Amino acid sequence: MHPIWLLPIVVAVLVLLIQIASDVEAYVRQSRAHELAAMKRRLGKFEAEQRVRQQAVVMQRTREINAMAHETCQAMLRTALEAQRKELDSYDE
Repeated sequence: MHPIWLLPIVVAVLVLLIQIASDVEAYVRQSRAHELAAMKRRLGKFEAEQRVRQQAVVMQRTREINAMAHETCQAMLRTALEAQRKELDSYDE
């Protein structure tokens, strides 16, 4: 074969290789986009679970604080009632 006939074959092979490389690049780009989307979904799910856990901790701590406040208020009311009772008893005497 004469070298001049090889030129169109080489050009055709190069065009084919460029097309294949372009297709592979598009596939890799699409694959990375899908992987990134999956990672974002997993991260979003993890963040949501973490927020739920944090809210549960806050709610538990709030219940504990409310219980302590309730006990404190009851103690203060008992003390006030006892003081009032003593004052009333002193009037009776």
